[in-house]
Order: sequence, then structure tokens, then C-alpha cells
Amino acid sequence: MVRGYREFILHYADLASAPSRGAGRGDELGGTSKREREWRAIIAEVRKHFKGSLVYCANWADDLHQTQFWDALDWIGVQAYYPLSKRRARPPKS
Repeated sequence: MVRGYREFILHYADLASAPSRGAGRGDELGGTSKREREWRAIIAEVRKHFKGSLVYCANWADDLHQTQFWDALDWIGVQAYYPLSKRRARPPKS
């Protein structure tokens, strides 16, 4: 995860640093957010390439509460895809 993601995110950090580019962000599934040491190293390295705000988006409530590196970021994002109903949707009849 670390090497492949590191190359990917540093490439995007460089792109985002170009004039008239926007904020950088991370967005991962649960599982990788528990790798605090690796995330802190990647965040520190991204800051060398990108001077804008850094955002990490937690995908689920557990990820939001278990992530330990929020203090290394500028913003906390939550992508909460919770069901709107307990009833299961049925596909339309064709």
C-alpha cells in the first residue's frame, strides 16, 4: 500500500501545486486508516510538495472515530453512505 499510494499521492500533490489548482485530499477504505505511522509519513511528504489544505475523508463512522492522524491534517472529511431506509430497494420492472 505505502509505496504505490505514496507515488500516486505525490504525483497529485505536484499537480495540485500548479497555479490555479485546488485542495489535496485522501480518501481510503477502513483497514488502511489504522496504519497511522505510514499515513503521518505520507502526509509530511505531501506537505513538501503541496502548500494547500490537506483533507482526509473517512468512509464510515468507525473510520471517523478510529483514525488517529486527524491532527496532522487541516480538514476532516466524512463520506457517510448510510441507508436512507431499512427497506431494500427493488429494481424497476422493465
